[in-house]
Amino acid sequence: MTRRVGVAAFSGWGDAGESSTNALHALLEAFPAVHVATIESERFVDFQVHRPLVSLDETGVRELTWPDSNVWIVQEPSQEFVVVTGHEPNFGWKAFVEELLGHFADLGVDRLVTLGAFAGQVPHTAPVPMIGSGTDLGEIEALDLVSSSYEGPTGIVGVLNALAAHAGLSVLSIWAAVPHYLSTQDYPPGALALLEKLNSVLDIAVDTAAYFESAAAYRRDVDAAVSQSEIKEYVQGLEAESLTGDSDADPAGQLVEEIERYLNDG
Repeated sequence: MTRRVGVAAFSGWGDAGESSTNALHALLEAFPAVHVATIESERFVDFQVHRPLVSLDETGVRELTWPDSNVWIVQEPSQEFVVVTGHEPNFGWKAFVEELLGHFADLGVDRLVTLGAFAGQVPHTAPVPMIGSGTDLGEIEALDLVSSSYEGPTGIVGVLNALAAHAGLSVLSIWAAVPHYLSTQDYPPGALALLEKLNSVLDIAVDTAAYFESAAAYRRDVDAAVSQSEIKEYVQGLEAESLTGDSDADPAGQLVEEIERYLNDG
């Protein structure tokens, strides 16, 4: 059986600035993708939270799109990946993950990379801080990720990571820290940072030029808005305490505290 790497991200909680799902969509758009499975939303989603979408086809007939999770095989020139997209489920997390792991087993997935993003006390003017966890601490260090030893409440990504590792898969989880004052809208720098790490982890070459330009334009727009608002002083304060700057504080410890605060507030 062909051995493949699984890659997963879920919208909703744990996807601040839609950074992780936007990075994963970039992977789907970069290479041919074949839809191979659906995890239907009926058992797992609260439709008052994630409502089905209605649209008109080219003939004017109404169609429904359900908030299902989907499994794709992405065909990069030298290898294939299994990519999972969808919303964080509202119910039945264990059953959801077990169904997903069944698809992984059928598709030969023996390694899993998950993406996430959390809202932290970080300025938009600094490089995006990145956290990593997983079954290979050496890989986390090699990728220049801050290692997390977090214990506490978690989301669907944490549940998937734990159950996948228990099933014998190699697991790596990569999280980006997004400025909390920008976390409720698309945050292109977060998506770019995760995409660049994904390129390194998977040994692929998704073209990041458009995402780099989008992130730069976004930074300029935010700089302009901040310069004319009361938040300017606040951002300058965050810059002075930047987790990526030179200080006597422990940046790794601070960053882990940020993700712990985010997870506990969820």
